[in-house]
Amino acid sequence: MSLETVSTAWIVPPPASPTIRQIAPGVYAAIGDTGRGSEGRPNAGFIVTDEGVVVIDALASPQQGEQLARAIRKVTRQPVRWLILTHHHPDHHFGAIGDK
Repeated sequence: MSLETVSTAWIVPPPASPTIRQIAPGVYAAIGDTGRGSEGRPNAGFIVTDEGVVVIDALASPQQGEQLARAIRKVTRQPVRWLILTHHHPDHHFGAIGDK
């Protein structure tokens, strides 16, 4: 086994972008998957209003938060005005730093 093989064995692939599903007019679910089984499937959502976007939860990492922000931009140009964090678990709030 070469040093290169050992050094790349610990690289974890980046999580896939959340799947965005429209569940009602202006209401979207963001289904995340960190690849860590049932404990690694954070979900978020957002609501597009006339005044801006309400984001509910921020997914599990800054990278996922950025992916969520990009996904929102694909749906609307309305600015994100509010972020609601439903509770303290990391899979719901660690992505908040990426929601700019």
